[in-house]
Amino acid sequence: MPVNRLVPIVRAHRLWNRVGLHQRTYNALRAQTPLGSQMCCNAIFSVCKAYKAQKELGRIRKDTSIPGTRFDRASVHFDKRTYSLKGETVSL
Repeated sequence: MPVNRLVPIVRAHRLWNRVGLHQRTYNALRAQTPLGSQMCCNAIFSVCKAYKAQKELGRIRKDTSIPGTRFDRASVHFDKRTYSLKGETVSL
């Protein structure tokens, strides 16, 4: 799953800021996966959101290592940039 490729980078660099993670990982994610541009952005957003939630719950502290997270069943976010209508058919 493409989002799992981002977890080691988040852990190694303590980076769950959306812009920072995007700048560090976007090109590699696009090159290594079949995901389109918007789906890569959505994957980065999902990982950042998960780690921010962990921080708010107190599971991430400054003096400890970042816990690993595994995305086994990540949902796919569809919006006007990730699907298109072609006649009576939806392209995802």
